[in-house]
Amino acid sequence: MAENTDALAETIEIKNLPGMTEKTSPVDSDLFAVGDAGAATLKKIRWSNLLTAIKKKIAEWTFDTLNTTDKTLPGGLNELRKSAYRIDDNLYSLGAVDLNSDTYWNPGLWKCPTGNAGNVQHIPITGKSFKLIVEAVAGETMQTLKYRDGCIYCRMKLSNGTINDWKEVTNDTLDAAMKKRIIVGNTNDCMIVVTNQTLSFVDGTATFNAKSIGTTYGKTISNVLAQIKVAGGTVITSSTVSADGTVSVRAYNIGAKAAYVGDLVCTIILFLS
Repeated sequence: MAENTDALAETIEIKNLPGMTEKTSPVDSDLFAVGDAGAATLKKIRWSNLLTAIKKKIAEWTFDTLNTTDKTLPGGLNELRKSAYRIDDNLYSLGAVDLNSDTYWNPGLWKCPTGNAGNVQHIPITGKSFKLIVEAVAGETMQTLKYRDGCIYCRMKLSNGTINDWKEVTNDTLDAAMKKRIIVGNTNDCMIVVTNQTLSFVDGTATFNAKSIGTTYGKTISNVLAQIKVAGGTVITSSTVSADGTVSVRAYNIGAKAAYVGDLVCTIILFLS
């Protein structure tokens, strides 16, 4: 092995690399000299193949500092994409599109003007402008439609790919103890919608205890979604519920590029099971 290494070193030394003309912008077909440690000889490699090998190596590396389950760069980015909410001041317009397509089940926010609303497929009300909000819920996804006249519809896409029917969030018809709350679903699994809930955010986080709502129905709050009534350049980035029923909501101010501080009037959707 030592002889092979010495032979390789001698072969490299006779090449006058410092005296060569430098090329600062290599192209794919350019050739580089590489020492083949196994054969103790010089060989050539194309710039394109070298880049491919580097890209493959970087993709395989694991980065322990990533706060994701998958520690590789491609896996971590894909994991974040599945749970990330599109944060953008510019809302996207819908044309002749199908709301059942995968594009509109990715977390995000779109706006559809009246002129395009008649072209949208699989929608509960046609011909009216609306906002489409898509959020991830424990491995499943929910679409929420907010029409300009105040009508709100929700539906879920389950982890097996099944898309539930649209359910209208209607005016509150429950007793006084459930003021501001709307129930959508059946006695087994349902959503409780708490409207006009003021949350006070400190360093981007606000909390409130919703355990009593689950107790009213003898159920456990399995998940939660929070939406801002009047966004004004602020978005909800996450909403979670702990075992004791404490709901935690995080908000981000796009204009200030910082965690939101202050009060927000929100709609809180609680999932009971």
